Amino acid sequence: MKYVEVSGKTYNVKETLKRLGLRWDGDEKVWKGALSEEEFMELTELADEHPIEIKTRDIKIKTRRHDDGYVRCWECGRLVPKWQATRDVNGEWY
Repeated sequence: MKYVEVSGKTYNVKETLKRLGLRWDGDEKVWKGALSEEEFMELTELADEHPIEIKTRDIKIKTRRHDDGYVRCWECGRLVPKWQATRDVNGEWY
């Protein structure tokens, strides 16, 4: 996974950035978020077509055993304490 910050003229591609899971930071005027390798490749193709700038850094995922009282969020993949997590209607943790 890669953590990305996207800046530049992003207005025309904001729906694509939202679909990729990036969030707008109005204070810094950038889109931020973590992307998989496939999503990152899609973003770089988008940057070839539009005047946007991408800053990246790799994310090291710290692994923990699930029986330590942590569960993995189905949406973002983070490990969160069970007391902080809830289940959706399908029984998945988030």
